[in-house]
Amino acid sequence: MKVATAVTVPRLVKWVLENRRDRAFHGWTLEQIGCNILYGIEHRCMFYSTDSEGMLNGIAVSSRDDSKREIYVHAMLTTQPRVMRDFVLAFAKHFPGYSLVATRHDRPHTFNLKRLIPKLLKGAQH
Repeated sequence: MKVATAVTVPRLVKWVLENRRDRAFHGWTLEQIGCNILYGIEHRCMFYSTDSEGMLNGIAVSSRDDSKREIYVHAMLTTQPRVMRDFVLAFAKHFPGYSLVATRHDRPHTFNLKRLIPKLLKGAQH
């Protein structure tokens, strides 16, 4: 798992456009994807993941509200199992004590990372 530094923004945008489906980045324009990635890089709240061969296999674009100690996940796209879990673990590592807010079933949901992490790790053992 890497914090956004080594992969170029155009490569990330291209990967999103090639791999997005009906949910992740749905309806986003090329400019919206690029601007959100740049915002995430600038505010250190965008993560990407690569496999063992260096190929991209996930991106999570978010923003954060330090006064509320919340991370807002705007879009997450993964192409391999366990990458989503790795993103959640990365959010918890980089933003201890924060809650994660994401849209599920067209409604915002708040996830307490302290409670979510043990569930994710338990599920990974099976």
